[in-house]
Amino acid sequence: MKQTLNYVTYQTFPASTANSLQSISNIKYFIKKGINVCLYFPLREKTSSSDLKVLQEYYSFTESLEIKGTSHYLPHGRIKIFKKTMFHVSHFLWSRRTISKYFKKNNEEIIFTRSDWIAFFAAKKKYKVIFECHQKSRIRNFVLKKIGFYDNVYIIFLNKNLQENYKNISNSIVLHNGVDIDLFKEDLQQKRNSIVYAGNLSRFGVSRGFPEFLKKYNDENIFQEFNLEIIGGDLDQIEELKTIVKDLNIEKYVIFHGRKNRSETINIIRMCKIGLLLNNANNTHSYQHTSPLKYFEYIYAKLSVIALDFPSHRSLPLNQKISYFHLDKNGSLNVAINQSKNDDELSTAEFKDISLETRIKKILDFAF
Repeated sequence: MKQTLNYVTYQTFPASTANSLQSISNIKYFIKKGINVCLYFPLREKTSSSDLKVLQEYYSFTESLEIKGTSHYLPHGRIKIFKKTMFHVSHFLWSRRTISKYFKKNNEEIIFTRSDWIAFFAAKKKYKVIFECHQKSRIRNFVLKKIGFYDNVYIIFLNKNLQENYKNISNSIVLHNGVDIDLFKEDLQQKRNSIVYAGNLSRFGVSRGFPEFLKKYNDENIFQEFNLEIIGGDLDQIEELKTIVKDLNIEKYVIFHGRKNRSETINIIRMCKIGLLLNNANNTHSYQHTSPLKYFEYIYAKLSVIALDFPSHRSLPLNQKISYFHLDKNGSLNVAINQSKNDDELSTAEFKDISLETRIKKILDFAF
């Protein structure tokens, strides 16, 4: 009989966030490894759907799983004031109700989650809990202090900087994100002289730094050798950046693709030569703890990578393949681009090690 994994999350689907994509991508490879998956999440947005076909089309996968989209009559998304407080209250109440309603003290149940409160309530009921920890927070500090030493709790930290913040953990492992190699099946065409960025243009309503990057791209005359291609972003964000591009008189060199599905995004990435990692230094997660999916897609697509010089980027696997730059240092971007041209190609073993297939195998070896 196949093992069943209950993936329980306060995220909602479909959504354009990297977090939702990361969850679906990992679920896909659990299924490919022979695990039955049941996905629980709240239908808390107008666009939320528990229809498998909708999720398959949106995220470009064909594997089957059971989906339990649960009702959500809680303040988050409905009350427009005190949004942060409403999120935390709703998250707590939804998690407590979900564990109580759907899980009836069967100790054979395995619960995989990114949710602090799901981990807390499930661990207290003695279920095996695999908790994927992506960043620090006061609530997370509290939860891990309470359940981190339980024998039935297994913690996956996204990078070593994050793991070092928690000393009371009995079972933990550091596992970065990985790449879905199924998206790279088509033959590779000739690359063009382009730097590519794939992803959202802001995080929690704060810019990832594109206005500053565009100015540096112009000031250092990068456009004379490389176009800049941007995949993703909301329409209003794209329009704001187009205004900056027009003011800098570099409209001929900057291409906005807008949002694309997974296959289209990968095909554009594969046509470019350099991948860009850009983020906001004022966000602790971005600066210290992130493990961006796009990074693994860039290097699997045989792109060179340039990145802001953040501790999170320094801790990425194969970081010797990254050339770092600073937005506040003259000539820094040009130096990084020139260094990136000398990168050696990955070995077969290195390509395999950054795949989601390998990541899921490590999770199964660790916690099952």
